[in-house]
Amino acid sequence: MKHTEKMPPQVRDKLKILFPNSEAVFIKATQNMILKADRCTCDVPVIVYYARIPNTYRYKCKRCRKVVSPLVITPLGRERRDLTETVELACRFYFAKKELPPVIISELYQCKYETAKRKSGRVIQWMRLALVNYDNTQITEHINNTKVIRIFSSRYSDFTSAMDALFHALPSLGEAINKSNK
Repeated sequence: MKHTEKMPPQVRDKLKILFPNSEAVFIKATQNMILKADRCTCDVPVIVYYARIPNTYRYKCKRCRKVVSPLVITPLGRERRDLTETVELACRFYFAKKELPPVIISELYQCKYETAKRKSGRVIQWMRLALVNYDNTQITEHINNTKVIRIFSSRYSDFTSAMDALFHALPSLGEAINKSNK
């Protein structure tokens, strides 16, 4: 089964420039999360005292040595494969204005059917989070996935603002710090 490309070629190219690899996605996500964060549990400013642990998706407090994985509390948290795939899939949903079937997703990203379903669910969860962040209204779980995607696509007029909305909707690094305490 061949899937027809819904994403315009210039958008695909722009996406590759913005997010050439998973590291670029991680940096974009954590920049926003760190800016929203306040203080570590040892009461030092996160923006000053948290340093990236090389070759990982984690940060460490220079004072208390607490290690935090910021993506754990985000829809990107359980991503085992390339983070750019999740961003690209969000773009595909945005342009198609609907959820793609897991069969097509598994074909596009060479993954198992169940993995494709989970990946699709994470993207929709991320869009739902961005909608809640957009106008502080609760987009409840009973609203079906296609409607969430259509609402998301209509709220953001262009691809760039939609991508910015997704990344700005990610929670504060402070929430990840608090979660790692429990």
